[in-house]
Amino acid sequence: MFPSVVGLATGEASILTGLGRYAEAETVLWRAAAAGADLEMLNRAFADYWARTKRFDEGRRFFDKAIADRPHDLELRVSRAGLLRASGDLAGAEREFRAILAENPASEDSLEALVAVLNSLGRSDEVAKVSAAAADIQPRNHENSLRAAKYFKEKGDLAGVVRTLSAAECNGPVNSAIELELAFDLFQLKRADESMTHLLEARLLSVYEGNAAMTSSIDRLIGRTRPEPQVQAR
Repeated sequence: MFPSVVGLATGEASILTGLGRYAEAETVLWRAAAAGADLEMLNRAFADYWARTKRFDEGRRFFDKAIADRPHDLELRVSRAGLLRASGDLAGAEREFRAILAENPASEDSLEALVAVLNSLGRSDEVAKVSAAAADIQPRNHENSLRAAKYFKEKGDLAGVVRTLSAAECNGPVNSAIELELAFDLFQLKRADESMTHLLEARLLSVYEGNAAMTSSIDRLIGRTRPEPQVQAR
């Protein structure tokens, strides 16, 4: 079955599921599966269907069998863990997401799902530690970089803050406050040229944001930190 056709089927099933037309969605999904569609492309649509219909046991049996046939397919395990989470089995979901990350630390889906589970359990300290541990492994994970930066800030690790905020800057939107934080931390690390670059970027963003007070404050900082021009003796 061609990927484009599978994509249409999963899209149709997702729309039908969202509309509450569950019987039609189930028909579309099983028809696609019977036609030879790869489970890698169908598993999330199936997981969403079972979560919305609250047919959790049926979904778990499906994924247990699929994983037994394809034990190295981590996407199937991510979907099963998501179903556990939707069913309210947060402990089971946590175990599964941690196990997936142990095998594939670069799995952004698993990390973000684990963070959501830990937040649901009120374990914010563990969220911070998990985020910091994954920061260098998932540098393109914008949200995680921002979380990790807060952790390093609390620990007084300026190099860690700079590293993670720089990653966040490269992989998603940041505001003038983040650029200003980078400028301050780089200055403390005696990286003055880089600090000035981020200070100027913070000024540009503050103008774009319409934050006149921030712009004025940054202008004063720039005026104090720029080196005085050298006057040559005659």
